[in-house]
Amino acid sequence: MNILKSFFKKNFPLFLLIFLLWGGFSIFDQINLKNKSESEFQKINSKMIIDNVDQNLIISKYINWYDFKNNYYFSYLKIRLINYFNSIINKENSYATTIKKLYLDVFNNDKLYLNLVYKELNYIRKDRSLSKRKFAEMIVSMVQEIPYSIVAQETCASAQTSNEDMRKMILSGIECDGEIYGGVYTPTEFVYNLKGDCDSRTLFIYTVLKYFNYDVVILNSDLYAHSIIGLNLPSSGRYKYHKGNRYYTWETTYKGWELGLIPAKVSNINYWYVALD
Repeated sequence: MNILKSFFKKNFPLFLLIFLLWGGFSIFDQINLKNKSESEFQKINSKMIIDNVDQNLIISKYINWYDFKNNYYFSYLKIRLINYFNSIINKENSYATTIKKLYLDVFNNDKLYLNLVYKELNYIRKDRSLSKRKFAEMIVSMVQEIPYSIVAQETCASAQTSNEDMRKMILSGIECDGEIYGGVYTPTEFVYNLKGDCDSRTLFIYTVLKYFNYDVVILNSDLYAHSIIGLNLPSSGRYKYHKGNRYYTWETTYKGWELGLIPAKVSNINYWYVALD
């Protein structure tokens, strides 16, 4: 439950506000914390938050961006706060022993929590009369606009010590969030934080595109320590062949990368595998 411990520390003012606004009660009056283990204490905190959050409270995040043809968009990505907390707890309660299983557990849970995001994106699709290809470009270019941040399973200090690339990124000023379970944000967390690393992005895009009936996969590389998406749409460029289909690569952490393109430093397709289809 390290993620919750870290999360409570970072967001204590928010929790305090929630309790004040929605009739939070005094823990010390109702719960005897004496002799409680740390794990038991964290479970109590988790239940208290879920029990005291207004089921209808909506968090809205504004974002504006340009697509690959310089078309301007803006949106308010919305989630319910209760779903945000439930998403974190669901991820940490996963019994996944592989990254694919963790992705699948997160996807199956969070796809139910993004209904307000789907609604907003679908409004743009209809308003702009976007084709299937243009709609996908709108979504990916939006995610490319969102700031990159490191999402580490361990503390950021440990990440710097064990990974030279992370050390360089942190020293260059890239934000790091440490002690995040699985080293990935769920799609609901991604909307709430409006930042994230490569697989936080691909998991969000995968979830959204799946909802809109795209044939999409998440492509990971252990060698490159990177995650991108693969999309089965008519295109040109690099692709991963999987189950009889061509899944064209799509980089999501940098602006301007279109379908079928991939940075040269991670371009050997043999080092990529399908992490989720």
